[in-house]
Amino acid sequence: MVNSAFSLTEVWRRLVASGEHHVMRHQRRDCPSQAETWRLRWISKDEGSREGPAYRIVKWVFVELAPEIGLETVPTYEKTEMTSTDVDVALDTLWSRSHDIPCKPITRVSFHAMVLLAAIGGFRPGTLMNLTYNCYD
Repeated sequence: MVNSAFSLTEVWRRLVASGEHHVMRHQRRDCPSQAETWRLRWISKDEGSREGPAYRIVKWVFVELAPEIGLETVPTYEKTEMTSTDVDVALDTLWSRSHDIPCKPITRVSFHAMVLLAAIGGFRPGTLMNLTYNCYD
């Protein structure tokens, strides 16, 4: 059961992204003169402002739907950052308990690198997953 407006909007965000990729992109390609018509848009490229039909639905979820059906609109948890001790424990466990964590060596090394990058930079996981070798030049 969904009890948070945040969960609902995350599902909506993924649906919009998928629709943009699988449906709207093809429409824009087939009708370039009407490309802006075939855009759901969530965040504009200009200063990251939120706009468009997809974002209007998010506002509706929080302002009208959530109170009507009893969804939480305030996070019910507190985000806490990993401490350096947490990072040490995670990485030590990754290697010292490798028999309990079956994976290829390259996967273990990659995970180790991701944990270090996240710890140093405070990046969101999705940001790290999109890094390529060219990002380091």
